[in-house]
Amino acid sequence: MQKEDCLLVGTLVKVHGIHGEVVLDTNNPDIIENIEESAFLEIEGLLVPFFIDDWVAISIERFRIKFLWIDAEVAAKKIVGSTLYVPLKGLEYEESDFTSKPHLLIGFNAIDSTQGELGEIIDIIDNPTNPLIVILKGKKELLVPMHIDFIKEVQAPRKTIILNLPEGLVDLYE
Repeated sequence: MQKEDCLLVGTLVKVHGIHGEVVLDTNNPDIIENIEESAFLEIEGLLVPFFIDDWVAISIERFRIKFLWIDAEVAAKKIVGSTLYVPLKGLEYEESDFTSKPHLLIGFNAIDSTQGELGEIIDIIDNPTNPLIVILKGKKELLVPMHIDFIKEVQAPRKTIILNLPEGLVDLYE
């Protein structure tokens, strides 16, 4: 499994108890409920499959997770710090899902209809009056308003978002 075929769910931040449970921080809480097959942990640069045995919501963005075959605190400590991914195959989204859950766009490739490829979406700034998409273009971060008029198309299977940005917006960052 390759990262480009997966959706980043979150990061394992600490061990919970002595029975191998870990705490996951996530911006995509709905994904946890829909994991049907294995999830993948990034360990030493590789995606390794793990099966979730059980999970409990601690808060909106935190979950206590128990993986199969991780039964002790020592084993759980070894996976803390790993990022959790799920395969995009099987996840079906409509454009409205990205409006209500914009953090699903993190890791997507942003392409402007006139400028071409912009870069990877690395964050969403959840400002209630003006949410922003943070795109890493080379070594610079572009801040793009998350406005329905600027989003032309979301291609979830390809992890791509097509934007129609106002003329000159991208040039502000050069």
